[in-house]
Amino acid sequence: MTQTLRQVILLSPYRGASEPRHGSSYALERYCSDLVDALLKFDPSLEITVLADDPGFADDTTSTRLTVQRVWARNSLRSGRSITRAIKAVGTPAAPLVAQFEVAIFGAARHGIAVAATLLALRLRGRRIVVVVHNIAPSVAAIGGQLGRRPGSLLVRMYAMLLRLWPPILHLLASDCIVLEPAVARFISDGGYRRPVTVIPHGIRPQTRDLHRRRAATGVLLVLGFPGWYKGTDLPVTWWEDPATRSLFPEGARLVVAGSPNPVHAGEQNYERYLTDLRHQCHRAGVTYLPEVRTRDIPRLLNTADLLVFPYRALVGGSGLFALAIQHRVPVALSAAVGDWLRAPDCAEALSKAGLEVADLIFSDAASLARLAHDARSPEFHDRIRAMMDILARGRDWSVVASRYHAVLMPPWVTAHTRP
Repeated sequence: MTQTLRQVILLSPYRGASEPRHGSSYALERYCSDLVDALLKFDPSLEITVLADDPGFADDTTSTRLTVQRVWARNSLRSGRSITRAIKAVGTPAAPLVAQFEVAIFGAARHGIAVAATLLALRLRGRRIVVVVHNIAPSVAAIGGQLGRRPGSLLVRMYAMLLRLWPPILHLLASDCIVLEPAVARFISDGGYRRPVTVIPHGIRPQTRDLHRRRAATGVLLVLGFPGWYKGTDLPVTWWEDPATRSLFPEGARLVVAGSPNPVHAGEQNYERYLTDLRHQCHRAGVTYLPEVRTRDIPRLLNTADLLVFPYRALVGGSGLFALAIQHRVPVALSAAVGDWLRAPDCAEALSKAGLEVADLIFSDAASLARLAHDARSPEFHDRIRAMMDILARGRDWSVVASRYHAVLMPPWVTAHTRP
């Protein structure tokens, strides 16, 4: 008996459901795992090969329609050669290569450039490459504090040049481009990518617990996720430290900052200094600081928060944490910098149907965040948030996301192969 299959090759960090997460857990690991599961469920004729990173504690795996080969490592110049060999071994020229991309995914800039050169060579040989851009800085100014260098320094000038070159390079590399947010699509298109960009929002996992039971107010304002300058982790702490702005918040409110160090920036002097300063600032301000958060801790933290705060200084892409907030129906407060998350067409429609406006969930300073903290104590506010997130959860369910990916990856002209 033969089985007709269509192949997809996925280049991404990856951990299966039973495998330990890498350190503090890359968001891309979770994303890739969910995407693979959803695609395999959506199309029974699909066969996926994942070219994954090798963290040193996970093995290659093979099941009926999924093969995981650990062929590359961060900060390794050998990764490009290993990726090329693995793709040749798959043996189906028509199989699209889906490369998940985020800043520093392959390590330092030179390692990312080496992998980009590998992808360009494959593209010139006729391989169809679909690049999924998870984040990209719109300007050096947006991430200036993250770099920890003065504006005119050589490093800053190099980053500025790379940011200008990235969209034209992407045009050379990618036959198709997928992003998670319309704002990123606009940046890429304006910068020189001259093909249509497909926007597919981050998928939402189904939630099994009772989501319609009203939450008891806890007074907790939660800042969750890898701390970082562009994420503005320090901003609410600064407001909490000032008695004048602290007094604007509801009586009994508590600020909790929870997030393990970002493994992508581990060992960087500027980043380590940022974490040290953040810890000291939290201590002075009386803010609860949880510097180690395991994956299994996240649902508990979300479910004890009145408000999940996103104090970002810049929008650089989509947010897996925003997807988790929707999954768990946690009220959110978004800085004006990431307000475009709420202006995505499906999100704007969900807000309207729930009787909300973008301005109802946006803050720009301590006073507007305090207003949201007061609103978060209102049962009516919770009901509207829940209604909005119910709509988004249905529209962004992983089964819907898989169907949209499938339309990009498997247009009618892609042929299948047979396997005994």
